[in-house]
Amino acid sequence: MKVKLWMILCFMIVMMAGCFGQKTLEFHGKSERWEVKYQADIRGEDSESTSFKIRFIGEGEPPEKIGYKIDSPSGGAAGNDHLKNGVLDSAGASCSGCAITREDHKISVTIEWDGETERMVLENE
Repeated sequence: MKVKLWMILCFMIVMMAGCFGQKTLEFHGKSERWEVKYQADIRGEDSESTSFKIRFIGEGEPPEKIGYKIDSPSGGAAGNDHLKNGVLDSAGASCSGCAITREDHKISVTIEWDGETERMVLENE
């Protein structure tokens, strides 16, 4: 019984130690027809993983495909992808030994579709 208790305690300590130094930053922005959420999970001084969601909030049917560009001081993403029910949900990327997203960063987003373009700046929530 003591061995099991000891193993459980050790497991919990290891799990909790992995959470220290971890921080999640969420950035949000809206334009006339789009809403964007960008999340950075910071795992230390030079390691993070990012994800984002682009959602059509305009009137009418959403476009089938969009082009997007996300620029931040620590990096970014770009691509041309199909929407699913008006949403593009991306797991983003991970990096180690890289510049990381900071709370005061402003993230610029450009979305292009059907010959139209909208831009917005995402801010930390």
